[in-house]
Amino acid sequence: MDLRKQKEKVQSRETNQQAKLHSLDEINKLVELHKYCLVDFDEQLVRRLVEKITIFQRYMEFTFKDGEVIRVNM
Repeated sequence: MDLRKQKEKVQSRETNQQAKLHSLDEINKLVELHKYCLVDFDEQLVRRLVEKITIFQRYMEFTFKDGEVIRVNM
């Protein structure tokens, strides 16, 4: 692989990493903002934090915008 392609590959990875870090920062800000005052279900907050919810026969998987996946048994 020539140097130009290697440089492009590294720059692409760096750009993706910066985007993920920015997303994590946004999520952290939301969590800190709602840390002590969240009493009721907040649909907007869920939509900003959760990318998708997958329901299986015995468990559910919550995939967050930062890529974290949490499995909850039913």
